[in-house]
Amino acid sequence: MIINNYQAMESESVGIVRLVRRIALRAAREAAPHCWGALVSITTRFSLRLKAARLRCGLTQMQLGVLAQIDEYSASARINQYERGKHLPDFNTAERLAAVLGVPTPFFYARDDMLAALLLAWGALTPGACADLLAVAESLQATPWNRQAALPAPAPPASHSPR
Repeated sequence: MIINNYQAMESESVGIVRLVRRIALRAAREAAPHCWGALVSITTRFSLRLKAARLRCGLTQMQLGVLAQIDEYSASARINQYERGKHLPDFNTAERLAAVLGVPTPFFYARDDMLAALLLAWGALTPGACADLLAVAESLQATPWNRQAALPAPAPPASHSPR
C-alpha cells in the first residue's frame, strides 16, 4: 500500500512538472512569439522542424531515411528517433536530410522562428536574389560590422623598393 501511494505521488508530481512546463512555454510564446524558440532545447527544435519539413515534402520516414543515405533497415527507426527528439543526428547526417528536404541545414538549428522562416526563404532564392536580399538587409541594419565595412580600406603598408 505504501509503495502504491508513493508511486501515485511520484506520478502526480511528474504530471505537475509537465503542466508547469507547458504553462511556462505557453506564457513565453504569448509574451514573445517571435523568439520563444530560445526556450526550447536544440533537440526539440531540430525534431519539430525535421518533421514539419518531411511532411511538407510528403515523404514517409522510411523514404526520407533512404534518400538521406541511411541504411534501409534502420532508416525509419532513426528518422522516428530524430523526430521524437530521442537522438540528434550528427552534422553530416543533418546536411543530407536538409538536402533531401530542400531546406538549408541551419534551418534545423535556428533558435528564433523568424530566423528559421528567413532561412527557408533564403534557401529558395537564386544566388542573384540572395545577393540583393543581403544588400537590403545590410542597408537596414547599422551594426559595428556594417559600419566597419563602410569605412575606407586602410592604406597598404609601404613596400621596400629594391636598391
